[in-house]
Amino acid sequence: MWEVGKRFRAVHDALSRDNYELAAYHWDKIRITIKNGYLKRPARRADAEAILLNTTWAEVNEAFGTRDAGKAWAAFDKARNACMACHVAESVPYMNNQHLFDLSRPSSKTK
Repeated sequence: MWEVGKRFRAVHDALSRDNYELAAYHWDKIRITIKNGYLKRPARRADAEAILLNTTWAEVNEAFGTRDAGKAWAAFDKARNACMACHVAESVPYMNNQHLFDLSRPSSKTK
């Protein structure tokens, strides 16, 4: 899902600037895009919901809402891990071998 990847990178960029509102905006669009995606591919719905949408999505969204850098970056890691777990569950683990999944908290923000 090309758009999910682009928006995931946009979440990272927003968090790097402490722009929690923008991170939450893109995070919401990721949810919508995933839902639209499984309308086209219904067999992917169960894993998308179980691994990301039914629990992780709300937890990450809540963390972004705290405007706390530590919580927001921990939530970003949780989101990345959920995405990667879903790829494995959907038998496409090769999707995890791309630069997008190397994104992490910038070293200048480790205070």
